[in-house]
Amino acid sequence: MSVASDHYPGIAIGVYAPNTTVTGNSMSGAGPQAAGTGIFVGAGPGTVLLKDNVVTNNAYGMFTQSPSAGLQIVSNTLSGNGVGIYFFANGSGATNVLISQNTVSNGTPGIEDQGINDTISYNVVCVAAGGTPIDTSLATNPTLLGNVTSTRC
Repeated sequence: MSVASDHYPGIAIGVYAPNTTVTGNSMSGAGPQAAGTGIFVGAGPGTVLLKDNVVTNNAYGMFTQSPSAGLQIVSNTLSGNGVGIYFFANGSGATNVLISQNTVSNGTPGIEDQGINDTISYNVVCVAAGGTPIDTSLATNPTLLGNVTSTRC
């Protein structure tokens, strides 16, 4: 599926969509300064898998907020977004999110994690000079493994 969005999520997954897989989609927004989000995941039970999606030119490529443990963001390509992948946890329990094998370019930060016990592994992240490839400053006990980061895109 191809989605063009300028101010709203291209794909939104909420409370009533447990055990959801979003795979193989292409989403393009109106640019990184617009208010759009390529894929939004809100609070909800069950697992959510975001895999093999291409998301470009949004304020947030992927914005995930307070999903239950079981969110996996794997093998996606994100470019030209203001922020590539943003995970915000609104609670005190372990989120155990997996962010792995994604290619993120030109977002700053490329990946931002604010969860608990999350794993960020084997991503390729490139941001402009002075940007932050992976920001875990507000995360608790994150695991970072095998990521390749650069400020020369």
